[in-house]
Amino acid sequence: MTNRSSQHVNKQYATSFRWTLSGSFVYEACKVSHCILLMQCMPTALYGTMGSIFSIIYLVTYIADLGATNSLPPFIHVMNKSQSNFKTFLIKYSLLPHAPLIIGCAGIATYIAATKFTDLPFLWLIPSIICLETVRTFLRMLLHTTFLTKYVVSIEIAILFAYLIMTWVPVVVFGCPVTLNTVFIPHLIDSMLCVAAFVVLVITHQRSLPKAPCTIKNPLPIRLLKMRLFNYMLRVTRNMFTSNFLTPLFAWRFGLVSAGTFYIASIIVNALQSVIKSTVWYPGNALLANVKEESQAVKMEAFTSINNKLISMLAPIIIIIGLNIDSIIKISRLPNITNESIALALLFLFVSFAEFFFLLYEQLYIMEEAASKLFLFKLTELLTLYILVQHNIVTSPVTTLVALIIVRSVSFAVIAANAWSTWQVSLKFYASRWVIAASVATGLLVSCICKYIITP
Repeated sequence: MTNRSSQHVNKQYATSFRWTLSGSFVYEACKVSHCILLMQCMPTALYGTMGSIFSIIYLVTYIADLGATNSLPPFIHVMNKSQSNFKTFLIKYSLLPHAPLIIGCAGIATYIAATKFTDLPFLWLIPSIICLETVRTFLRMLLHTTFLTKYVVSIEIAILFAYLIMTWVPVVVFGCPVTLNTVFIPHLIDSMLCVAAFVVLVITHQRSLPKAPCTIKNPLPIRLLKMRLFNYMLRVTRNMFTSNFLTPLFAWRFGLVSAGTFYIASIIVNALQSVIKSTVWYPGNALLANVKEESQAVKMEAFTSINNKLISMLAPIIIIIGLNIDSIIKISRLPNITNESIALALLFLFVSFAEFFFLLYEQLYIMEEAASKLFLFKLTELLTLYILVQHNIVTSPVTTLVALIIVRSVSFAVIAANAWSTWQVSLKFYASRWVIAASVATGLLVSCICKYIITP
């Protein structure tokens, strides 16, 4: 890569990072406010049902994706060579093969929701949202990877505002009650508008590419199928540690009230997670995708750049929370639902932040086409999770999250050690000494205060 092209890619990465970070902040702030207002307007059990259905919807979209979204970055350089390459890869190797799976998963999810919950929105809303959101996720990654971030962010924020207006104007102006249908119908419209706008952007990008014959060779489908299979497995195992899986699990094990409490806690955490995730996921994938064919040194420089941005944002929060795990557990024992929400939010925050480091390494494994090796490590996590769910040691949402933290810590140590032995890549803690010292001091201060104000 020439110095000029390297500077151009780095400039695009920096621009993408700024747009995604600022857009995520606005988007998640609006979403959290929306969910808190819904909690105030709905009975706790009904709110738990709503959260469980939403979690099932988004868990199924990940399953139906079959690794297509995660597998886009390593092949973006092939797609962008010509209009015919782009069209062939997008339609023949991505959308058409996944259509039957998406429809099948949507049907199964609808059946599960219909049999597990008493209160439901119109049943046709569930499969419709699943199909649209699966396509939306795929197109979003495609557009981010081609550095069209500012258009993606602008569209999603504009449509989010339209969604909030559709939801709350009938409630505030006309006094309509908040029901599952008044929540899910505007969400369906939101998905339809966003997918339509993304399709327009994708077509515009495709037409901007050079006109040339398709150069995709026959071995590519086999290579692509293998990569998608393992990327799919990775995504499924990763979602076993997210609120999309844990909310329905808590509803099943501990009741709808506990599920509703955890759901609102996870909404707050997911908002912060989504903002920080902008430093790793979309801009990071775009950066690594655009250095796919460069030397190992260039790839490692890109990895380090993503690493530095991530650490600078996470270090203070992780240190403070890590020094106060005992206090969090004590808070959870207090007979107050607000305190329980705080405990769940902080514990889930720790679980979620650990996921950023997994994502950082996952990007590296995928770009190096070593997803099969990573999946073997992640499979151990999945088996351990199953044992935890079945074991009597899991007696509450709090004990479940504490167990997950232990499992994820061990798994990450194994993945990081393998990355070092294979590519001599390691996680570098680049936060300044003053930041670390201040974070430790703050964490210890909070711990001392909690010892005096929290009674077991």
